[in-house]
Amino acid sequence: IARKLEIAHHLRTEIGVRDGGIPASVLEDACEALIGAVYLDGGFAVAAALIERLWTPLMTVHPPSDAKTELQEWVQARGRQLPVYKTVVAEGPPHAPVFTVEAAIDGLEPVRSSAGSKRAAERAAAILLLALAKADGG
Repeated sequence: IARKLEIAHHLRTEIGVRDGGIPASVLEDACEALIGAVYLDGGFAVAAALIERLWTPLMTVHPPSDAKTELQEWVQARGRQLPVYKTVVAEGPPHAPVFTVEAAIDGLEPVRSSAGSKRAAERAAAILLLALAKADGG
């Protein structure tokens, strides 16, 4: 935010600091001081409006989630039991294993997916199961 507001142009610094760039911690402090000055001059509502205008666009409303989280939220929203993941096959050499995972939720046929790690196989199975569940109308 301090860089966006070009606060650095309004700071008095030593010549060496200007040439090397103002440290982020100094810009952060200057930004905080600016908010404090707005608060002292205009009150809480004005300072809050400034903060909201500057920071809200930087916030994500919905944090990114992975397929397992999305599937879990989907079943919970419908009062169903949590998904169950089971490793059914682990094969291949130690340097290149392949895991096959089965994912299941109540009311649907289990699905299987394979990948180079259990976690990746579970995510892939969750994608398949979620698509199946949504297609089923669940």
